[in-house]
Amino acid sequence: MNILTKRIVPFGNKIYYYALDILFPPICVSCSVPIKDQRTYLCSDCFDKITIQTAPTCPACGKRQAGKELCHRTPYTLAASCYYHEPIPQLIQYFKYKKLENIQTILSAILIVHAQKIIPHIESYIISYIPLHPKKEQARGFNQSRILAQTVANYFQIPCMQTLQRIRNTPSQTKQKGSLGRYKNIQDCFSSVDPKNIQGKNIILVDDVSTSGATLREATKILRTYHPHHIVGLVIAKVE
Repeated sequence: MNILTKRIVPFGNKIYYYALDILFPPICVSCSVPIKDQRTYLCSDCFDKITIQTAPTCPACGKRQAGKELCHRTPYTLAASCYYHEPIPQLIQYFKYKKLENIQTILSAILIVHAQKIIPHIESYIISYIPLHPKKEQARGFNQSRILAQTVANYFQIPCMQTLQRIRNTPSQTKQKGSLGRYKNIQDCFSSVDPKNIQGKNIILVDDVSTSGATLREATKILRTYHPHHIVGLVIAKVE
């Protein structure tokens, strides 16, 4: 992990961070114990809880797969880097809603390690991401999935491009009840941006969390109409 973060973390202003640590003593974003440097975001105990998976996940049943073949026929392969256990939820929440964008260093590194383990010939892929509706992105100030996708693409030196746009401003998936509610909420909310960037391509589609799988299923349904070769849904975590 340290090797990865060194490659994707920009050089910071040491004086600025030193002053910041004096004014606001750094604490772990997961358990709130004091830490030496806020740029690490986690204490050593919470960092050690991060377990990166070494096998793909079946999108249909959620089981980890021992080999490359999935136990169910599905329109995409789910590459879920971790389970949604502490400290992953806290990292994602701080990244998305408290705008601590530098946390993406840790989250991107998790995606990179997992992708290296389970996506063969990754140089043959393009990377894309789940889009936000323009109004929601404007309100938040950024699209977390696009930031993660771009960082992963830069690491592997492969193209990152937008393949989908969100045409309905839907309520948050986290507010929907059950798998059916999530599916209805996300239905028909995507359209393609440029079909020629989809046809015949291997595509890695980045998102932060897969809960019921409704968002990735709906997104891949649109992509599949333009006949990509293969789609991998790469997420930080899968909710069990």
